[in-house]
Formats: sequence, C-alpha cells, structure tokens
Amino acid sequence: FNMLAHARAAVISMEARAKKGDDSYRLTDPEDETFMLTIQFYDRTSIINPCLDSSVRFVEKLVREVKQMHDEAGIPLDSYHFGGDEAKNILLGAGYASYSDELKQQPFSKSPSCQAKLDADSSFDIENIANYWAITVNKILAENEIKEMVAWEDGLRGTTKEQYETESVAVDFWETLYWGGINGLADMSDDGLDIIMANPDYLYFDFPYEVDPTERGYYWAARFNSVHKVFTFAPENLAQNAETSLDRDGNEMSVTTPSIPKPTIRGMQGQTWSETIRTDAQYYEMAFPRVLAVAERAWHRASWELDWTPGKVFNATTGLVPKDELASDYNGFVSALGCREAFKLEKLGITYRVPPPGASIDSSGILTANSEMPCTDIMFSIDEGDTWIKYSNPVGVGLGKVVFMRSTSSNGVLKSRVVIIDEECNDCGEKEDTQMSNGGNINRDPTIPTTGNGGTSTDVQNPGYSFGTNCGKSLFRTSYFGYLFLFGSWLSHLL
Repeated sequence: FNMLAHARAAVISMEARAKKGDDSYRLTDPEDETFMLTIQFYDRTSIINPCLDSSVRFVEKLVREVKQMHDEAGIPLDSYHFGGDEAKNILLGAGYASYSDELKQQPFSKSPSCQAKLDADSSFDIENIANYWAITVNKILAENEIKEMVAWEDGLRGTTKEQYETESVAVDFWETLYWGGINGLADMSDDGLDIIMANPDYLYFDFPYEVDPTERGYYWAARFNSVHKVFTFAPENLAQNAETSLDRDGNEMSVTTPSIPKPTIRGMQGQTWSETIRTDAQYYEMAFPRVLAVAERAWHRASWELDWTPGKVFNATTGLVPKDELASDYNGFVSALGCREAFKLEKLGITYRVPPPGASIDSSGILTANSEMPCTDIMFSIDEGDTWIKYSNPVGVGLGKVVFMRSTSSNGVLKSRVVIIDEECNDCGEKEDTQMSNGGNINRDPTIPTTGNGGTSTDVQNPGYSFGTNCGKSLFRTSYFGYLFLFGSWLSHLL
C-alpha cells in the first residue's frame, strides 16, 4: 500500500467518507492551499497529509486489518512494503522554468495542520516530510509485530537503520547507473539499509525492448531494456555493468567501485508499471519474457559476475568481464527460453513478446535471417505481406527486392512486429548503435552472438535482452496494477 504518494484512491475515498460526516480517517487537510503537481500530474489529493492524526489512525487501522487477514489465513505478515516514493512537487525540479516561483511550493507548506506541528515540534522538518512519515509508519509496523519494513529508497534517503524499530529495513534501489547510482548505493549501504536492486535502466519493463519507434514504452531512464540487457545485469557488482552496457543515450560509461564493503544486496526485482498499459495482452507482452531473465539472474550467481572490489574501474575498454562465459551463458538461457519455456507460457495463455528477426540481403539478392529467440519461426514476404513463406536457410529473393519479415510463436498464434529489409540496409547495425526501423543488423557487442532459427550470422545482437546476477535470495515482483495500490470501494468497506 503506497503512501504518502500514489495514494489518490485512498485520499478520495476517505474524503468522500468525511463529507458524509465521518472524518476519523481523513487523509487531506481541507484548509491546505499548497499548490502541487505530482509525478503523475495530480494535485495534492493524491498524497496523504502526514500531519493529520486521522492519517495515522488510517494507517493503524489498515495495518491491523491486513495483519488480521494474514493471521486468519495462517500466513504470517513478516514484511510490509509501505511505498514512500515520490512525495514531491515536481515543479521544484529541473525543467519547469516556465512556471512561476510562486507555484514551486514544498508539499504541505500551506497546510495549517503541518504548520501547527511545526510550531509544536522544532525537530519536525517539512522539507524531509517523507522521512518523518517513514519513521511514523515503521513504529506502527513494529507495534503490530511486523518484522520488516520495505520502501522505495527516496522515502528513506537521509535516515539510518538505527532510527527504525522493526528488525529489518530494506529499500528498493531505483537509481540509474549513469546518473551516479553507484554513489547512491554506497550511501544506502553506509546507512545500514538492506538493498533490493530495482534499477530502472535495467529492470523497468515499461520501457521498450528495442530502439524502434514502433516499440511501446517510456525511455526516461533507458532507451531500451531488452531480454539480453536484463540477463547481463550484475546486481551485486553494480559498477561491472558499465563494461557490458551503455547509458540511455548510447554513450559509454566509466564507473569506479566505491571504497566501502560490499553492500547487503537482498535481491532484485523487475517492475512493470502499468499507467500506459490498457489490456492484459499489453501487460504480458511487456513483462514476458523479460521477467524470466530476472528470475535467472536472481536465483544464482553466474561465473562471469565479478566480486565487488573497492577502487576497481569498469568501462567499455577495461575487458574485465569474461565475455566468452557471458555469451555462452546467455546462449544457453535464450535457447531454453525459446525452445522450452516459451511453450509453457503459451499453454498458460501468456501472450509474451515475440522478437522480430534480424536480416540482410547481400549484393547477390540472398536473404539471410536469424532470431534472438531460437525455435521461433521466421517468416518472410516478397509481396508486402499478402503471403508469407517460412524461412529456414539463406534464400535468394532477387535484386532490388523489399522483403517484409516477422517471427511467430511455435503455435503460430503470437507474431512479432513486421520489419522491412532491402539491399540498402545491409550493415545498418554497424553504422548506428540502434535498432533501425527497417530491420537492420545490430552489432552492440560482437562477442555475444545471437542464436536463431536458421540464422548464420554470429554478430547480430538485438537490443532486446538482458543479463543479471545472483542475489542469494530471489525477490521478484511485477506491479500489475501500477500505482493503484489502494482501492476506494474496498477501503470504504474495510473502514
């Protein structure tokens, strides 16, 4: 249950209850005149006001009722995720120069309830109100004998483990590597907090699989998060990823491992945020098969994952990561994915994403194609998609031909997007480090081959996969309902 922010359903529900005469669980100060714009472009009615006694009563009731349900089911509630992220006015950040300074207000800075608390308690800091709320909620969890609190890192940033009463405190770490995430990781570790890696530049599944204008998804933290990229993510040695990946804009990175002991990495998780997802099919396509790469990385540590070594530098030229071992490991994974696990997904009715093929036509008119997912069928058409022919080996299509290509699942039900290949796009991938919209070859790292059904090329790496590492304890979660953690009708009935 996310709070303070991302709680609009709860705030609106309790406001409706208050207007009917019962404000005992009210979550917003009716006299608050603070102007706010949240990260999802809501006003302050999407954030719980932490200065209200009624907000505390709400959380006490909520935690008590949820724990009771667990107790009745015989499943102890040992760990509670309270959210904690993005309780802010985005106008205070960069990029909003056109807004007047008058509108750039601290959350709840014009709330009479918060002003009263500030007058009564000199230690209360309205600029660190998320920290105040984290400590408040943690006390409630401890009183209900819940052993662990988990939160997104920004809700706890600036606090230490000693300030909390539960036995364990863990954070979902969601800083990007190229924006200095390694330093944030060091800070969290110094504060004594356990860490669950949730880095958006590797583990957010609302981003595209490939760099292509027809691929759906955001790209604020990564231009793509492919299956290969997820698979190669090394969560226990964050700096290592600077050698095996590029930043959001396709530039090389250089990252130095901080001079601290190895952080306590509890696990890793993939996130499928759903505010742009409208159907089950869209959700499944964005989550699968990337989630299987997360599972593979989380359950064991691969041989190519290096130890955390303070002072060690990683960049595209350091050559410290054994690329041959990584390539072999990935090929084994993707073969199992395409030739075994995909069949299971199909039987479960999961409409996973089928990757489009990579292909080229040489000067003799010979079409050569392959796929990043073995055991998928590659189809081609020389009449703009009116008829489709199964590809099995290099085949002559003639000079000057434009060929439509797509891949299909083993049962023929799921289909990739169509890519268009012609002679002029030979070596497209070697010219640019992006997936061309007309289906050129990709050559991000020639040491990592793409395996495929009938393909002969060994230097085509489609930016649509990812690698990862062992975390000792697997922790995987996709947030199917996105930010709708609190459902108004359920809460009204509960309270």
